[in-house]
Amino acid sequence: MQSKKRIVVVSITLICMIACIIHAFNGPLYKQQYSNHAWGYRNYGYVIYKNGTIKEFDKSRDKNPDKKLQKAQIAKEELQELKTLASQVKDEYSDVSSIKEMWGNQVIEIGPANDAGVTIRKIYSNRLMRWVFLSKSGDALGENTHPVTKDILELTDKLYEKYLKY
Repeated sequence: MQSKKRIVVVSITLICMIACIIHAFNGPLYKQQYSNHAWGYRNYGYVIYKNGTIKEFDKSRDKNPDKKLQKAQIAKEELQELKTLASQVKDEYSDVSSIKEMWGNQVIEIGPANDAGVTIRKIYSNRLMRWVFLSKSGDALGENTHPVTKDILELTDKLYEKYLKY
């Protein structure tokens, strides 16, 4: 009986280790997501994976079934630049002087838009072993003030325009 339990524990441990290795090399690196629940359910955006795949997603209930979601492979040099920036970014949040709301460990300003939804941008840091918030816009505003953040946002905008924009 002991050996069967040991085999089960070892098997589960190996499965978890394999999943971690797969995530480390192929998991998401960057994610931009728009979400709005005020006038129906809208949830879409794109993800850049660590293997260089850039892919759109749309989880909206009322999505257009005829719309083709795009997928592409970004150049190795561009991927390496994004990975380098991701390794440098840290959590630094601006102190917003108007209405504030604590959301996780972020300072968020209530935005001027009303029921416009929210766009959240974040990047995965292997060094920190977690997602790092970059920016939030729409109904709520917030930003990571670390100097590398601006470079990441500019690069990811460029990659979106180059590989996914219709």
